[in-house]
Amino acid sequence: MEKLLYFSLGLNLVLLTILCCKKTKKKIQTPQKKSCQSTLVPQVRPCVNKQLRIIAEACEARLAEQDRGKVKLLVERENTDKVAALQIGNLRISLCRDKQNQSLFKVDSFIEALKLANSGYNGTARYITVPAELESILAQRHIINVYLDALGLEQISEKEDFWCIDTKTDRSTEWKRFNGSVNEAFLNLHRSSKIRNADGQFLSQVVHEEKTNLILLLKGWEHLFIEV
Repeated sequence: MEKLLYFSLGLNLVLLTILCCKKTKKKIQTPQKKSCQSTLVPQVRPCVNKQLRIIAEACEARLAEQDRGKVKLLVERENTDKVAALQIGNLRISLCRDKQNQSLFKVDSFIEALKLANSGYNGTARYITVPAELESILAQRHIINVYLDALGLEQISEKEDFWCIDTKTDRSTEWKRFNGSVNEAFLNLHRSSKIRNADGQFLSQVVHEEKTNLILLLKGWEHLFIEV
């Protein structure tokens, strides 16, 4: 009986030792949890025009914090020497014609405005603004003008007049609707031709005695352009 008791105690001691060894081994083999902190590296946009990139960064620095990051300067992928357009929101203001930078045009008739829009640049047409687009540009002129000033281009003033086409959207001004024809566009749009004056009124005009500002927009052709 005494031998059986010692045997039982010895067996329990062996089992207890084995159990303790297993727990210690499991604790050693359990890997520590890795940190969940992100190790993602932000992508750096390739620089396609160093001079224009410097100008863009300098302009950003001049803006109030709430206005930063709203503008992109675009160049043609095949010709990165000159800025082609200034994009703010979904509007892209055309800044290049005949290999020269230009922000505003001065015309005294709606037909002349259509001709400039039709023969945009390098085979890409341009568009005359509709009221909603023009108002958006004028409301953000304090941002846009910082870039135009840095580029040495004429700035946009709310105290001047501007040509526009008085439609709710720009769909009715698409060139494909007029087979790319200036005359056909004029026949369909001349009743919508307006001049927005400095008082914010839209006056019906097809001819004006003084040359009036014209802003042309670039629409479509996204694959041809890239940010500086």
